[in-house]
Amino acid sequence: MLLKTFSLAIEGESHGTFVWLRHRYRRPGDAPAGKRLLVVGAGQVASVVVARAAQARAVITVCSRTRRSADRFSAAGATVVDLRDLARCLAASDIAILATTAPQPLVDTRMLRSARAAGAGPLTLVDLSMPRNVDPAVRALPWVRLIDLAGLWSDGDSDAGDLVHDLAATEEIIETELRRYLRWLAGRSAAAALHRMRSGAEDIAREELARVAGELPAEVRSSMERVLLKTVHRLVHKPTLELRAAVEADDSDLVSVLAGLFDAALSPGGRTADGAGLLAADPDTTAGARRPALDVQR
Repeated sequence: MLLKTFSLAIEGESHGTFVWLRHRYRRPGDAPAGKRLLVVGAGQVASVVVARAAQARAVITVCSRTRRSADRFSAAGATVVDLRDLARCLAASDIAILATTAPQPLVDTRMLRSARAAGAGPLTLVDLSMPRNVDPAVRALPWVRLIDLAGLWSDGDSDAGDLVHDLAATEEIIETELRRYLRWLAGRSAAAALHRMRSGAEDIAREELARVAGELPAEVRSSMERVLLKTVHRLVHKPTLELRAAVEADDSDLVSVLAGLFDAALSPGGRTADGAGLLAADPDTTAGARRPALDVQR
C-alpha cells in the first residue's frame, strides 16, 4: 500500500493522489466537486494533486514557501498564497494535502484549534511528507481526520497480498535493470581491450598488405584491403567473445592476454622474429628454398 501511495502521488495520471483519496476514504459528503482543497507544497506531488483536483472541480488553494510555481498553479485554476497564510487557509478548507520537505511539523493541535472556528465542519489532513508535516496529536480533535504514511502502512496490512505483489514486481524490475547495467558496464570495460586486440590484428594485415602490394594500383589495393580486413574480423570474432566473457567474469589475467594477442606478432617494421614477413612463412617451405605465399604480379 505504501508503494502504491508513493507511485500514485508521484505519477498521477488516472490514479492520482486526489483520486485515490476520493475512492479510498470516501465518506458521505466527501465528493470533491465544490470542496475546498488546500495543497501545501509546490513540488511534483502538488502538481499532480492540483491537476487531478481541477478535473474533479474542487476549489483549490496552493500554499507554498516560494512563488516560482505560482503561474503554473494559477493556470490550472488554483489560488496561490504564501506559506505564512497556512493557518488562515486551514480555517477555510475541507481537505488539506501536505507534501513539503519541512524538517518539523507545520500543523499541530494548537494551530488548528485557533484557526478553526466552532462549527467549521470536519477537516481531512493528508500528510505525505517525511518527516511529518502534521503532528499526529491532531487526531485528538474530533473534527480532524488525519491520513499519514504511518496510517497508510497500517492500512496496508489488510492489503498484504497487493503489497507482496508490488514488492515482488519492484524487485524484479530492479534485478532486470541491475543486470542490464552490469552488462553495459562490462561492455564499456571491455571496449579498450577489444580495441587493442582488433586494431593489433588490423595493423598486422595492413603492414603485410603494404609489403606485398606496394606496386599495385590504388583500386586493387583498396579491394585487397577490404577482403583482408574482413578475413581478420572473422578470425578475431571468437577471441572477441572470449574477451567479453573474461571481462564479465572479472578475469583480468585472461583479459590482458587476449587484449595483447596481436601485440608481439610483429617486431618494428612488420617483420617476424626470424626477419621474414608473416605472409612469407609457408608450412611447405623447405630449409633450402622459400617461396612467397602470394605472387602479387600474377
